[in-house]
Amino acid sequence: QVEEVASVKTDLIQSVSRLDEVTRNISSQMKIVEEMITDTMDSAIVKICERKKELIKALKKTGKVKIERLAQQRKGMDADLSCVNNSIEFAGAMIDRSHESQFMNHFHQVQDHLERLQEDQSFFNAPCQSQDFGIHIDQEAVDSFIEKIGQIVDHDVINYAELTQVKSLHPSLQQARDAFFHSPSKRTF
Repeated sequence: QVEEVASVKTDLIQSVSRLDEVTRNISSQMKIVEEMITDTMDSAIVKICERKKELIKALKKTGKVKIERLAQQRKGMDADLSCVNNSIEFAGAMIDRSHESQFMNHFHQVQDHLERLQEDQSFFNAPCQSQDFGIHIDQEAVDSFIEKIGQIVDHDVINYAELTQVKSLHPSLQQARDAFFHSPSKRTF
C-alpha cells in the first residue's frame, strides 16, 4: 500500500506542477491579451482622433463658405445702400440748389428713379445663409461600437472538478476520497 500512496504522491506532484504551469501560462497570456487590448484601443483612439479632425475641418469649411456668401451679399447691399444714399443726396441737392426750370426738367426723371429704388425688393433680402448648422451623431451607434470593441473570451474553461480529481487513485482510495468530499457528516478530523 505504501507504493500505491507513493504513486498518489507522484500524481499529486504532477497535478501541482500542472497547476503551476497553467498559472504561468495564464499570466503570460494575460500580458499578451493586455498588449492586444492596448494596441486595439490605441488604434481606435487614433482613428477617432482622425475622424475628429475631419469633422472639424468640414465644420470650418462649411462655416467659411457661409461667411464668404454673407460677405458677398453684404458687398451687394453696401453698393445698394450707397446707390440709395447718392440718389437721396442728389434729389435733396437738386431740390435745394436748382432753379425751378432745372428742377422741372429733371423732376420726373428723379421721381421715377426714387420710385424704382423704393419698389426694388432686392434691398430687403434676408441673409442668404442661415446660422443653423450642426452635426448628427448617432450616440447609440457610438455606444454600441465602444461596447463591441472587444470581449474577453476564455477558450479553455477547465472544470474545477477535473483539476481536483486524481485519475490514478486506487479504487478504495478513490471511494474514501469521494466519501470525504461528498459526505460532510461523515468527516472526522
